[in-house]
Amino acid sequence: MIKSARLKVKNFGYVGEGKIELAPITVLIGPNNTGKSYTAMLLYALIKSSQRIIKTVKFPLIGSVLVKDLEKSSLGSFVYEYLEKLRKIYQNSINKSKNRQKIEELNKTLKEFTERSIELYRIELNKELNSKNYKELVITETERVFSSRLTDLVRRESNEMNAELELEGEFFKLSYDLKVSIPKPGVEQDAYVDLNITLTPKTGIILKNLEKDIVIRSSRFYRYIYFYLRRSAKEPILRFLFDIIYEIYALLYEALEKDFIDFDIRYFPASRAGILHSYRTVAHALIKSVPEMPIRGAEIPRVPGILADFLAELISLEPRTGAGDELKEVSGLLEEVLEGSIELVRRGDISLPEPVYRSKEFEFSLPNVSSMIAELSPLDLYLKYGLIRKNDILIIEEPEAHLHPDKQARLVEVLALLAKRLGVKVIITTHSDVILTKLSNLVMAGYTDASGFRVVLKPEDVKVYSFSRGEGFSIIEEVKVSEMGIPDDVFRKIVEELYEEHMNLYYRIQMIKAEGEALGGKDSEDQKCEDNSST
Repeated sequence: MIKSARLKVKNFGYVGEGKIELAPITVLIGPNNTGKSYTAMLLYALIKSSQRIIKTVKFPLIGSVLVKDLEKSSLGSFVYEYLEKLRKIYQNSINKSKNRQKIEELNKTLKEFTERSIELYRIELNKELNSKNYKELVITETERVFSSRLTDLVRRESNEMNAELELEGEFFKLSYDLKVSIPKPGVEQDAYVDLNITLTPKTGIILKNLEKDIVIRSSRFYRYIYFYLRRSAKEPILRFLFDIIYEIYALLYEALEKDFIDFDIRYFPASRAGILHSYRTVAHALIKSVPEMPIRGAEIPRVPGILADFLAELISLEPRTGAGDELKEVSGLLEEVLEGSIELVRRGDISLPEPVYRSKEFEFSLPNVSSMIAELSPLDLYLKYGLIRKNDILIIEEPEAHLHPDKQARLVEVLALLAKRLGVKVIITTHSDVILTKLSNLVMAGYTDASGFRVVLKPEDVKVYSFSRGEGFSIIEEVKVSEMGIPDDVFRKIVEELYEEHMNLYYRIQMIKAEGEALGGKDSEDQKCEDNSST
């Protein structure tokens, strides 16, 4: 589980400079074409690639390697160093009767041995992570998500882009430092991409979690050392030390999995209604054309990775899979917003499952439902059929699309429940002042302990980042959230400008009416004069 994630970018897409840090709910706001979606996509790409790296990274299986093959390696020299330390402990304790002192010294040595093993793991694993294969994996995944080369993501009027990501789990920190350079106009130079990957173990926390294992090992350690050192048998002790390292590294990999693999990241792109309306047609067309591709060849248009992933997940949904009880409250609240539910129905044995909308009175296939229902359908499906789990990351572009303001406010409650009850990190891009106001109200309700709310938030539960226009690029700035909620000046300038425009028009209309009445009065007076003169 990722405890925190920080992204810092410079000259990336539309963004000149800025950084974001994820909270349970993270909101990206700002005018169109300022880089909100690009930033969310980059976060998705880098986190997705980190999961692929951890799943595929290889480290020597020490338990299956012969001791003689390790003698000249860094691992071998490290173990031999500790063998000498153990010999000294043994020799110093031959003439001593204090067994407790021996065990304490042995425990201290074993803890130091474990700590050094973790450090060696860090060094060797970072060498592996920075090999060509893993760097290419990150670069390829990022280009897949954007359906563009990295060099195309460098901000115009700049020749160098930088992106830094830091993911912090319970046991490890994983960081990326990505630099992309393109030649200046008129300069003959190749484009350049550099990536540095750093994995840092939290040694103190890891040792604390291994404390029980260290105590268990120390008793085994004690028996092995004193039995074999009496007989000057080197190899069994070396084998035992290597076995301990192997056990430590297996535990470290489990910790890596908990931090960076035991969750999913999902991306709901904009225009979900259109995607839902057409996904069956697209899926059937692709499946039908697959057998002919090797024979005739096929021109497949480039599709952004977020859209491809979204479609693939929808197609893979199965009616038999279901969510746990912890998601039912969230799904139930969402279905109140929908005034019905989305179900998967399979028409025949081999067809793709078809999403249908069911209310008390009606049942419709998705192409025949309102845009509001189509927009929210993916979220209901993902909740109901188990694609969203505890501690996942969910990115939603413009959740307010096609929703009445009342529905927008109630959707915020759904997202807040996901964040607070299930630990899902929710990231949204939005232009909706209703969504911001509702989030603000939930924060204020949390501070005042107000009743009547299904869920309340604390200021630290929400982070808001404003993408504001600069000179040819945008800047990311954090909007401070307090117990008073989100400052209402986020959209105030636009509202004030609209109000000023409205009042100017209002006064203009009043002036026109007044002029018309005055002119009408003058005409009537003139008419009276004409009538009098004629009589």
